[in-house]
Order: sequence, then C-alpha cells, then structure tokens
Amino acid sequence: MFGKNQPWSGTWRSSRDLDHYRITFQLKQIDDLDITAQKTTLKTARKTTPMQMAIIGYLKLHPQASRKQLAENIPGISESGIKYNLKRLKEMGMITHVGSAKGGHWEIIE
Repeated sequence: MFGKNQPWSGTWRSSRDLDHYRITFQLKQIDDLDITAQKTTLKTARKTTPMQMAIIGYLKLHPQASRKQLAENIPGISESGIKYNLKRLKEMGMITHVGSAKGGHWEIIE
C-alpha cells in the first residue's frame, strides 16, 4: 500500500457507503513537496518591496546612515520598519554592515 520507507503526505476525501464511511487518501511523496517549497521560497526571497528599494537607494548615497536617520529621511516607515527591512535585505544577501554598530557602514552587494 505505502512504499518501503517512503515518507508520505496526503489529502483525504470521504464517501458514504450505507452505515459507514470510507476514506481514500491521495498520496504525494514529501520529496516532491520539498522541491516545490524550495522553488517558492527562492522566488519569494528574491523579490524586494518598494520600501526596501528606497532603503537601498538611501544607503547608496549615505552608507553610514543609522536606522534612525533612515526612518527620518524615508517617508512612510518607522524605525522598527527599517529594522525589519534591513534584516530582510541582509538575509537576501543584498546588503551587509561592515564595522562596529556605531562606526560602521553599509555595503550594497550587487
């Protein structure tokens, strides 16, 4: 019924037969699901929002800018929003911070 040592995942549907229910599983190997999830994650991870593009643009002109300076000079975003977007940009490998927290600077990776 199931393959040898195969991890499975599935959805179910039921049909009523007299006084009992029959459940039928349509199975799909988890390996196939993992590949789909990786492709989706890759597509999502590379997309940048307009706010992230504004942050990158500002950092190109002012590489030593702090989160507070970014929030003051980019309209429509708070300092916590800047923190979140900087984290996402670092995770995507688009920016990096070089040096100490107070004396460092941002580098844009292209």
